[in-house]
Amino acid sequence: MVRRRELSWGLAAIVICGTLVGSAAYGARQRESATVGQRADDANAIGSRAQAPLPSSSMAPASAVAGRGPVTVLAPGDLLDLRLDISTFVSATGGNWNDISNITGLTTGLIDFNTGAPTPVSIQGAGWLDFYGDDEGAFPNRDWLIQPATVDGAGLFAGETGTFVVSGLPAAVYRIEVVSARPINTITVNGALASRTSLGTPVQTPWGSDTDGLVPGNWLIWDGVTPLAGAITITDEANSETLAMINAVRILGTSPLGGPMVPTLSTLGALILVLVVAGAAVRLLRG
Repeated sequence: MVRRRELSWGLAAIVICGTLVGSAAYGARQRESATVGQRADDANAIGSRAQAPLPSSSMAPASAVAGRGPVTVLAPGDLLDLRLDISTFVSATGGNWNDISNITGLTTGLIDFNTGAPTPVSIQGAGWLDFYGDDEGAFPNRDWLIQPATVDGAGLFAGETGTFVVSGLPAAVYRIEVVSARPINTITVNGALASRTSLGTPVQTPWGSDTDGLVPGNWLIWDGVTPLAGAITITDEANSETLAMINAVRILGTSPLGGPMVPTLSTLGALILVLVVAGAAVRLLRG
């Protein structure tokens, strides 16, 4: 009877220790995700058009995109910062921005802003026309946005719909930012309206790009976006009376999905304790 009671206590200890290990592992992963997300946000401090050195991380060269060098192979947990100048009808932003001149076709090998390296990510547009945008470059250089990214854009006539499908994205949680400098738009990302604005003002639907966007220097932001089969779809609908336009887009990875757990001292210690208790229980069972 005593031995059975001791065995029960030993098995209970194993369950408790196992729970502690799982809790510690989850906490470690959450802390790692938060740290990586903060590193992604800190990338805003990088100079507006600086060419950063190529990465020394896990991303390895694969094939080449014409004029852009080797394409990087993205591993789970790699976080991207893609900045897109939509349309080069008037001008191109250059640097580590992606100047999207083919707004109704496919553009491959999008450049990661922080590394300057091409990636397997591509963008496919449909339904757009090249429009003049913020003609005088009145949108302020703020946060990640710089001129001349807003002086032209992908436009729509009244009642029309345009889409951009960004595919090949690694599994991660993303923040999507969309700048519209002209007329009235109803913009969605994967079918959802924006979470907030860059200035913290209420999200207006439809978005009056002159009053809500251009004059205050404001734009729409979607938080916590998860790609569907590696793709994110940005859709803009013009109302029945006026035009619509998208001028610039940012796609920022903020935290990885399902990354590998990195053991810490606390998790290793708990695992050792589980093994010790399990050994004691086995000895009791054998008598």
